[in-house]
Amino acid sequence: MDNNFLIWQGIKQIIKTLNLTVTLTKVKAHSNDPHNDEADELAKNGRSIQTKSSDINMAIKYISNNRLNQTEKPK
Repeated sequence: MDNNFLIWQGIKQIIKTLNLTVTLTKVKAHSNDPHNDEADELAKNGRSIQTKSSDINMAIKYISNNRLNQTEKPK
């Protein structure tokens, strides 16, 4: 299975689980935007990392559990 597909599925699941609103903004490449430059560098470094779908699922569960713990009322 394509690794990008797994990543996008993981992102989609996190957005759904946490009921997030996400806005994507197109930034022209090589525009000297500091955030875009940082994203480019992170993407470049991330290409060499092998990610398993189990890692993505574990991250989703971790984020979901922390979100629930933060929103629960004290007993």
